[in-house]
Amino acid sequence: MWCHFICPEPDSSYHLLVTRTEIDVLMTIRSNFILSCLLALLSSGAFAQDTLTVCAQGCDYARIQDAIDAASEGDVIELRAETYTPDSSINPEGKALTLLGVVDEDGLPASVIDGRDTIRPIRCANSETALTVFQNLVVTRGSASGSGGGMYVGPGATPLVRNCLFIANACTGDGGGIVNIASFPTLIDTVFSGNVAGNSGGGICNFNGSNPTITNCLFEGNTANYGGGIVNLYGSAPVLFSCRFLDNIALLRGGGIADRSDSGSMVISCEFTGNEAAIEGGGVYNGSDIIAPTISDSFLCGNTPEEIVGIWNDAGDNCIGSTCLDCDIPCPADADGDGMVDGADLTMFLGAWDTADPLFDYDGNGMVDGADLLVILGAWGDC
Repeated sequence: MWCHFICPEPDSSYHLLVTRTEIDVLMTIRSNFILSCLLALLSSGAFAQDTLTVCAQGCDYARIQDAIDAASEGDVIELRAETYTPDSSINPEGKALTLLGVVDEDGLPASVIDGRDTIRPIRCANSETALTVFQNLVVTRGSASGSGGGMYVGPGATPLVRNCLFIANACTGDGGGIVNIASFPTLIDTVFSGNVAGNSGGGICNFNGSNPTITNCLFEGNTANYGGGIVNLYGSAPVLFSCRFLDNIALLRGGGIADRSDSGSMVISCEFTGNEAAIEGGGVYNGSDIIAPTISDSFLCGNTPEEIVGIWNDAGDNCIGSTCLDCDIPCPADADGDGMVDGADLTMFLGAWDTADPLFDYDGNGMVDGADLLVILGAWGDC
């Protein structure tokens, strides 16, 4: 049984207003479809699960790829809290298996796959399904001459990426963190930070009709010419739900997201603050006069030189403001997004002291100063 999403290609009517009800229905259909596929396969008993361990000493295998080559469908490959330095890209080879790292006491991934600025750490190009899972991994210092510095997802693949960190990966082409090519991955609770693309999509590039579902992910401090956080190219239409875009940089257009070449993202309950573009579209940039992103329940504030450029569908309950005080942000002083204003947020705030950083300029006076400190102290504790 093969389960994957095939989303309709955008047409000339896509720029019309999409209602909140239609968005809710779409999200429900996608979620239920993934769940039904997983449950059907698991309940069928098609895969007998074994666990293979990988570590430097005392495990079943010392190399991740050796464990994958030996694994059967449904197996779990467990990594320890170590740094793994493969000689070539880790490739699941189309198998339905789970590459599972460990987490620290804060729930953050502690199993590191390090490309050493030499190789791309992960490659999925054999029609992997949602039963190919990457979880609790740090993917860092990946390098590609071309696209996909941290991970390459090839045509027809639909892997699941959960609770991973893509940090400081780079490529000369598109997708510093991940490139998706005609693929439909699901990304959940994943962070993209400090990734760089020589062309487009510092965090993620969706290319050639790629329609990933991206939920509760953070894009922070990524850089590219177009789409510092995400770029969508050639009919790609991702769905983004409850994601944050902070301090991403576009050397040309689209600091947070850039939709180009008849692509249109669907953005639901997302935040865009502190993103920058050298030319236009600090928060969101759309380069099409026909296809447009649809945005609902989101706020774009403090992005430069402006919040959004190009046509877009306002599906309701959005706040577009030059300062974040213009938007009803549930917890603006919660800089790290952990649901609490505490010492970690104060440390980040003090690092921006006496600057014009819009992320910490809570009163919108153009300077991070004592007035903003009073906002933090007044919001101290749970959001």
